[in-house]
Amino acid sequence: MKNVRRLFAVLLAVVMLVTVIPMTASAEDTSPKIKNIIVMIPDGAGFGQFDTADTLKRTGDNVAGARSTMTTDAIDGMTSEGLYLGNFLVGTSQTRSNSSEVTDSAAGGSAIATGNRINNGSIAQSPDMKPLVTVLEASKHAGKATGAITTSCWFDATPCDFTAHNVTRDNMTDLSMQMFSLGLDILLGGGLSPNMANAAPYYTVVKNAEELEAAVSSGKTKILSDFHHQENLDSSGEQDMDYDTSASDHPTLKQMMAAALDFFGNNVKDEDGFFLLFEGGLTDNGGHSSNAVWAASDYIAFDEAFAYAVNWAMKDGETLIVVVPDHDTGGLEIPLEKEAEIIEAIRSGVDPDDIIWNGTGGHTGQNVPICLYAPDGVREEFLEAVGLPTDGTPADVRSGKYYNGFVPNPDYEVRNCDITKGIIKVGGLDMEKWQKELFVEVTDLGKYNPITRVFSVASGALKISANNNFYTLKDGTKTTFDGVAVFCAQDSEMQQVGKFYVPASVAAKIREVRLENWVNPFKDVKEKNWYFDAVRFMNDRGLVNGKNSPDTFLPLDNMSRAEFVTILWRMQGSPEIEEEAKNAAFAKFDDVNGSKWFADSVAWAYSENIVNGLSETSFGANRQITREQITTLIDRFSDYMNVEKAEPGDMTGFADAGKVSSYAKDAMARAIGAGIIKGSAKDGGTYISPKANATRAEVATILMRYTTEFID
Repeated sequence: MKNVRRLFAVLLAVVMLVTVIPMTASAEDTSPKIKNIIVMIPDGAGFGQFDTADTLKRTGDNVAGARSTMTTDAIDGMTSEGLYLGNFLVGTSQTRSNSSEVTDSAAGGSAIATGNRINNGSIAQSPDMKPLVTVLEASKHAGKATGAITTSCWFDATPCDFTAHNVTRDNMTDLSMQMFSLGLDILLGGGLSPNMANAAPYYTVVKNAEELEAAVSSGKTKILSDFHHQENLDSSGEQDMDYDTSASDHPTLKQMMAAALDFFGNNVKDEDGFFLLFEGGLTDNGGHSSNAVWAASDYIAFDEAFAYAVNWAMKDGETLIVVVPDHDTGGLEIPLEKEAEIIEAIRSGVDPDDIIWNGTGGHTGQNVPICLYAPDGVREEFLEAVGLPTDGTPADVRSGKYYNGFVPNPDYEVRNCDITKGIIKVGGLDMEKWQKELFVEVTDLGKYNPITRVFSVASGALKISANNNFYTLKDGTKTTFDGVAVFCAQDSEMQQVGKFYVPASVAAKIREVRLENWVNPFKDVKEKNWYFDAVRFMNDRGLVNGKNSPDTFLPLDNMSRAEFVTILWRMQGSPEIEEEAKNAAFAKFDDVNGSKWFADSVAWAYSENIVNGLSETSFGANRQITREQITTLIDRFSDYMNVEKAEPGDMTGFADAGKVSSYAKDAMARAIGAGIIKGSAKDGGTYISPKANATRAEVATILMRYTTEFID
């Protein structure tokens, strides 16, 4: 059986740089503690909205005209005079993004979805143009049913944070295409995507609360909403759902939560459970509009949906519910001396003049509440993973009230991206695995047209449209795959600067098609030669080229140490080398300096402890590389890339095993065990020739074996 395919990204020029933080449970404890994961985001709802809604509820009557009735007993065994959420408060989230102290919804939601802080405006895409796998995607590909629900437009920032990847939240056509290609089981919200006609045949489309209830009760297993009013749509089709009033035929947050839980429990019934993103998007609208009536009443509606979910989860026993806003909007402040009259005005549906909006309709950098429901034991594991105390009470989390009066307890505050650690831990989600499986960079293996958004391989032998989940061969054969093809651009113009990503299975197909369509540039390499496949393999990947001229490979020439190290460097995508690393290598080796063609590759290999040199002052760049040196450098390269190595092979059967240098014995044994190095018969024995120089054909063969055994 082949070793774990940990490194397919190497020869596909994908390197997970420091901007992408692998978020995975520990290797010794990756089993899930729960089946179902519900992440609830009251968008833009900081402690100003939280405390306003809580105070409003404690006074008794509901906001005039609101459909979501306030209750105190929706959770069995609990009476809650204030917000139900207040009983489950466990900490506060620091909301900054990678690019700003004040995040937007794209970066704020992406931090929770991926465990990485990114730049404002981007959707689950790192600053260096990599799609970052989300907890929803990892859940789906691990076998769970999935859904996204919001009262905003369903291809707005927060739902897309969990289901798509783009440099900007404004590319709504691309984002909605990715959401459809991902294949969510239920997708509810406002708006009418231009891609909806393509998705509709696969879904039951519902337009109001009555149709949603009917679709769920009749057992439908794919449901998509069309909650919009045509006259209110903007040019993109974006339109939030109706404000929670009696005039609307749209479902309330509680109705959508109930429908989703019935849908997952009765219609889909996935034995692996489900992942549900649930957003109350209109609290954010209230903050942006400086409208306390809107913000508070929608928060109460969100709270009722939360209570319904908790009551369901208590009976289910295998469900995690995490509640965290992506940021605060507006900085709502109620002067305590006017609190009673202001709350009374809000209840009557009048937005009071005495309310202070410190954020003047924009986002603020204030910490926001983290609330949690989880079964006993799971709760403690989640909090430990996040970095929050396990024995605290809601009263410990903060002091004060409203925006300016609120003071977070530093012992109970964590970064927004840390919350993901808890979801991963108790959900048993292997984020590192799915990052590698779902997003392999293939930019250099074809040509991307930013106008048509089509990636073409081998002059059209295979074509993939960005944001879709299928590829087409030249004969018209269309193949659907699990995952989505993504183009991560550098800027919002979506032009040439960017990288193209596909799932690992598609990357392998691209390689296959390229090899089938390889045009041999070498007049000294023929199909009948024993090394033909290896040379083709390595040349197609851009790792070996001609020598002396583009059309001569010189397969029987010995390879130099500089040439070999340069191949390893190319396997990493020819990364740029910092001046400090270059200078260190130049100072170390007399035969390496900035004028040499191999300077960058040797500096990189030296900085990563892959090469040491033949002496204290010489790298031996032009010296011919030996077979034992090759195995040693491959072994160190594997350490650098965290490749799971092969078990050592038995060298006792080789007549010259005793000639292997002490420094190379372990590496040579592993190379033999993996079949990377093979012996040759002569003089009645079998020899591994450790000190023999390796030809260019031999090196191509050795590295092809290494790649196919450990990488592809």
